[in-house]
Amino acid sequence: MFSTRAANFTAISAAVIGISLIGGCGGGGGVSTTSASNSSQATPPASSLATSVPVPTYAADSVEKSLFDQLNVIRLSGGFGMLSQDPSLDTAAQNHASYVKTNYATPVNSSYFVSPDIYLVDAATGWLNAHVEKAGLPGFTGILPVNRIAAAGASYAYSGEVMAFNSHDTCLSGELDTVFHRGPLLSPMDMSIGMGFVDLGTSYGVCVFEPGYKTSPSRPPSGWIGVYPGDRQLRVPTGMPRGEAPDPAPEIPNATKGYPISVYLNDNIRSVDTFTVTAVGASTATPVKLIMRADFPAYLSASEAHILPKQPLAAATTFNVVFKGTNVTGQSVEKSWSFSTL
Repeated sequence: MFSTRAANFTAISAAVIGISLIGGCGGGGGVSTTSASNSSQATPPASSLATSVPVPTYAADSVEKSLFDQLNVIRLSGGFGMLSQDPSLDTAAQNHASYVKTNYATPVNSSYFVSPDIYLVDAATGWLNAHVEKAGLPGFTGILPVNRIAAAGASYAYSGEVMAFNSHDTCLSGELDTVFHRGPLLSPMDMSIGMGFVDLGTSYGVCVFEPGYKTSPSRPPSGWIGVYPGDRQLRVPTGMPRGEAPDPAPEIPNATKGYPISVYLNDNIRSVDTFTVTAVGASTATPVKLIMRADFPAYLSASEAHILPKQPLAAATTFNVVFKGTNVTGQSVEKSWSFSTL
């Protein structure tokens, strides 16, 4: 696994915001990318985060419906706002998933092998091959995500693309179970999303998520803090044994890394005074490593902070999390919440 950059929730540029990749061929791994085309706007005082969205049109038993519901439950519990289905984004996502299967997956027995070339950087665009389509190849609909979305009939001021090569029931969690890769799926600015899935065999497939907004972004209220795992979230994993690249804590073996916990502000963070996770009934907090932009300036924004437990969290246990700090304007910010592990 590796990542090259993460999106900043407080500003959007007119260029590529972030590209990240979880490596892997065959049975696991994934890719995530975000891009933008228009500049950000001033933050209004009132929140525009959605707390309800129209019922999607996905088939009740479809992979897309399952992923859509899972992501919105997670976003709502963490305070990020819900996303609406956009059929044009669905089309773009499904088209690209099919393109990847056609051009990068080779049948091997009853499954497929995904070529490692998909993880290389395309010289012409500077993007990972996973997110680039080449004219003339079967299934081509556009070079970059923004082109493919336009070809599907939509115009977006901001569009992103997140991909994973996992089983349909783990492609979302595989991205969220990390420090660097969860951000693009949790951005409070996005308002719509499309889903695509193509089966690659008995145990996994290509999952494509296309989040974005059409004219202006969704905006959190003043003092907003988004968290993951979310408040009262259930069945949170105890650790991240698959690891991530870059490694957020190379001194801690992957098998003993606990589950990462994240906070996102709509202002840059000046200082973190307290960021702890404590099992209910325990007298001391779990040992953790604090991870911020200063540790990984190419991968994290100044508006986020993460703690990585130095040991797996206890199973079937409720944990209380406390975050206290100051933002770039010197205002105190704090958040207390809880979640429960598998």
